[in-house]
Amino acid sequence: MIYRGLLASLPPNAQNPLSNHNPPLYTSHLPTFTTDSRMTKTSELLSTLKPGESTGTSVGDYVEAMFWFESTQNQWRMRGRTYLLAEEDVDETPAITDVLERHLVSRNTGTLSEGEKEKWTWKKEVQMHFANLTPALRGSFANPPPGTPVSLGDNGGAIKGVKIQNEEVMSEDGTVAVARRNFRVGVVVPEVGVLGRRREMEGSGDLALMGKGCLDNLVFYRASYG
Repeated sequence: MIYRGLLASLPPNAQNPLSNHNPPLYTSHLPTFTTDSRMTKTSELLSTLKPGESTGTSVGDYVEAMFWFESTQNQWRMRGRTYLLAEEDVDETPAITDVLERHLVSRNTGTLSEGEKEKWTWKKEVQMHFANLTPALRGSFANPPPGTPVSLGDNGGAIKGVKIQNEEVMSEDGTVAVARRNFRVGVVVPEVGVLGRRREMEGSGDLALMGKGCLDNLVFYRASYG
């Protein structure tokens, strides 16, 4: 999987048409990734699904993630629970968002007003991640389900090889709607022991690299807990 930045702290991207979609109120130390709800890896993370099945915002399984920093020749491993966020229902899933909110840190030293808080939504966060991808990668979420014969062509609005341009990312129709419906933002909430190593990461400079999205590799393993 590809590391997509820290939750609520997407790396700067001039090509993201929604870079200011959510006000810059928060930051966090929760790594994110993106995936297609129909992929086998999604069913593995959720364990209750069969490959090809889809679900909305969900609590996933425990995973182990490995980061490799080529520039510093350091390897970092973390273990934690995954959460998959879907645009369509993430704002109506407090059992999950309440957990993630505990890890959000205000960028301001003062107390945020209720008006400021209401401008920031989880749905916008998911939309920002979708817009942060390239046109071709956005379009890949509108591909037919894995294993569908190419000869079948259009499959419920799913079309292989489409590119979703910047001006189309918020469209509610056709291929764009299919892509956004299949798109998921994955969040890993590390165990407390891993978060406690933040000072060590800061000392090595690796945490700064994570915040800038400067990771060379990220590998996820599904963890077994007996």
